[in-house]
Parts: sequence; structure tokens; C-alpha cells
Amino acid sequence: MAEVWKARARGAAGFEKTVVIKRVLPSLMAKPGFADLLVREAKISSRLSHPNIAQVFELGEDAGAHYIAMEYVHGKDLGQTMAFRAGEGLSLPVRIWIMSEVAKALEHAHTRRGEDGRPLQIVHRDISPQNVLLGYEGEVKVADFGIARADEAGLGRGEDPKVLRGKYAYMSPEQARGEPLDRRSDVFAAGVVLFELLAGARLFRGKTSQETLALVRRAHVPPLGPAGIAADFHPMILKCLALDRDDRYAGANELYRDLASWLFRRGELVGEPDLAEAMARMFPPEEALAPNKLRVDLMLRAYQDATAMSEPLATSDTGQAADRTAAFPMSRRARIDKRRVAFVFAEARDVDETAFVGATQRSDGQMFRIIDDLRVAAFGYAAGVERPALPRAADAMPTPPSDRRCPVPVASPGPMASAWPASASPCVPASFTRVGPSAITK
Repeated sequence: MAEVWKARARGAAGFEKTVVIKRVLPSLMAKPGFADLLVREAKISSRLSHPNIAQVFELGEDAGAHYIAMEYVHGKDLGQTMAFRAGEGLSLPVRIWIMSEVAKALEHAHTRRGEDGRPLQIVHRDISPQNVLLGYEGEVKVADFGIARADEAGLGRGEDPKVLRGKYAYMSPEQARGEPLDRRSDVFAAGVVLFELLAGARLFRGKTSQETLALVRRAHVPPLGPAGIAADFHPMILKCLALDRDDRYAGANELYRDLASWLFRRGELVGEPDLAEAMARMFPPEEALAPNKLRVDLMLRAYQDATAMSEPLATSDTGQAADRTAAFPMSRRARIDKRRVAFVFAEARDVDETAFVGATQRSDGQMFRIIDDLRVAAFGYAAGVERPALPRAADAMPTPPSDRRCPVPVASPGPMASAWPASASPCVPASFTRVGPSAITK
């Protein structure tokens, strides 16, 4: 629903700060409600100030479209680390510490009060591995309050709960039923992430969206796995994932206490240095410069974990999840002997074929024939000389035509330092400079 760009904010006396620019996809700007969600995200996030929550710096408008400037976290999301060798990259104590940090962030959001002293009753509604960011310096950040709600006019008060927003597999049973939500819905979602982090397997995964929703509504929790882990953590998980919200932890602070107590009893002094070491081991710095490095999982994660938005339950028989599309940042290397090849899949019935083909060609991709109702694009397919990174000097770069569209949105912008003048990028507001041709669609 939104595209995210890595950018550089500039100020007086040579001041610079790397930020992330998030804006609604141009194709969705005309649809009612989408721009309002972005504004709501900025307003809710501005009320939060916690080291475990990604900060929002600015809500602005450029060329008639709203954008938000956000904190840039250099790292990976929790889903990517869980996918690394089936989750073997994170030790058990580090996993528990990560979830304790997530619980602290949620407790801050849930207990935040407005200027009048009244509880805002913020509910994130989209806690999932993809929205927990892990930095190379050991940071843990809860991100993306894009569908969060608060009990305040203009921030979700009075919103119809039967309109489902979020990832089906990480919804609470009451959210999947279209009922009003409170903080215990986020506690349930955190329990799902904790289960998957410990078990190394998905908890609620149906063959279709409706099957997944049915599994969530039943909230059946299978045995956790190894006896030692099960004995220590299964009671916590059952308390998070109770079908009746009254039987769950009353707040994320109670989950934090249990997780922190486990670390204390074990004598595990875990923190940022341990996570930083694990991140460097799993994703070494040189990997970031590999040619045509794919920065998201492709087909399976796109379909299983895509942000979903459905019609009201009373009038809808299906819940169609929005697809993620991905392409690649350009490498700084000029010549290569081996190329990593990756593919982007999009359902033919849901994609604007002309725009998809055009964006693929502009990104040096190659189209394939339709396979099982999927449009397929390959990147890194052609051998030979790889296109170098864009030149740093603004005067060395030709001005693009006025009708140039944004490149194909891609995920997790890499640490490319090539400066792209704002005048050359219609995707980034004029007050920012885009850094590297990378973006993400969520």
C-alpha cells in the first residue's frame, strides 16, 4: 500500500541525516482512505518516544501527496533472520531478549496518554516478524504503525472493526472476527511471533486467506517442540494465545516480566552487543555489496505475509492480500564472473501489465511468459557487464523526462551512497535527496 525510500535530509551548515521516506503508492492515492492511513500513522507515531520504536520525524506534502520522514534502521527485519538457516543464526537467549524488547515497545504504546491525560489506547494491529527491525548495532525497533488505531478523533475512534487490516496469520481471534480491539490483541500477535521464533515454523498457515482466518479464530496451539523449550515457554505462549482475551496477559509488561525473568534465572546477560554480533555473522558487510543482491524473500513471503485489506466481513466472502513486488538495487561492481539471479512474481489478474513490463525494463530486468497465471520478471539474468552505480556528481546525471515513473519498488534499501538529486526523482519530496534507487512496497 505504500512505498518506502531511503533518503538524505539536508540542513544548514552541511547538516545531513539519513531517513526513510514513506508515501502512499501513486496508484492508490485516488482511493479514499489510503492517504488518511498515512496521516494517521504519522500522528500516532509522533505521540510515541521509546528506544524500541522507530521514530517519525516529519509529516509533509509534496506534489499533492502526503509523505512521512522516518528513522532509518540499518539492518534486517526479524522475518529475514528467522529465514536464515531455519533460524539458526539467533541463539535462544537472543531470541528471548528480542521479544522482551518488543514487549517493552508495545507496553509504551499501549499505556501512552494524550495531552489531556486520557489513555490513547493505541493498538498496533500489525505485529509480525516483518515489522520488527533488527539493526546491525543491536537495536530492536517495532515499526509500521500504518494501520494502528487510537481512541481519539481522527486516529481510529469509531472505525468499523469489520474492515480487516493487517496480516491474517498474525491477527488475534477477535480481530479476525471483526470485533473491537484492545491491547490484548497485540499481545496475541506477539505470542504468535514468539511461537514461530522458538518453533521455527508458522503457526497459522492455511492454503487460502479464509483458511488462515479460520485457524486464527480457533486459536489452536500445537506442542512447541523440544522438551526443554516447551517446559519453559509453552505456558507463556498459551497465556499470550488464549482464545478468550480475558485469559491472556493483561498487558505486554506482564509478558516482558516473564521473558526477562527467564533470562535472569539462566544468568544470561544478553543485549545489543550479542544481537550485533549475530547480525554481523548472518549478514556480513561484504554481502551488502554483492551484485544484484535480493533484499526480500520472494513469492512465498509475498503471498503468505503480505499486508491485507478486506471489505467489511458482513458483505465479503474473501480477504485478498495485497502482493509485494520486488526488484534489485544496482551494484557498484562494474564487472562480474557470477551473477545472482532472482525473480519477481505478480498475479497477472492483479497487476497493470503495461506498468509492470515498463518498470521491469527500466530496471534492466527481463520478462518471461505467463506461468500459472503469474507474470514473471528476472533480474541479474543477462551475463556480461553490470550497470555501475549512479554517479555522485549531480551535474554528471542527465535529467530524466518529465513523464518518468518511479522504478519498480524493491525491498530493504541497501547502503548505496550514490546521490540522486531530488529533481531527478519524482518519488522523493523536493526537500530530500534520494540515496540509491531502492524502495520497498508494503
